[in-house]
Amino acid sequence: MASIQRIAWGLAAAATTIVVRKIVTIVLHDAHGRPPLSKVTRNNPSAAAVFGLAMSTGALLAVADALREHRSAAVQAAS
Repeated sequence: MASIQRIAWGLAAAATTIVVRKIVTIVLHDAHGRPPLSKVTRNNPSAAAVFGLAMSTGALLAVADALREHRSAAVQAAS
């Protein structure tokens, strides 16, 4: 039973990841598939790198928050 539950959670996580990636791609790109960044950002690779680092840091912190909330809910359910 536990292995079926783990498989189901894995499939749900994979589906969530795919949906979020699609939404982020739609939001962060224009109709031609290019990121809608300013001309200064497009011509300055370091500005684009900082922008990418900020986005990935925000995503990582959001995942960490979700995992922390899940862990505290599991600890409360166990006690």
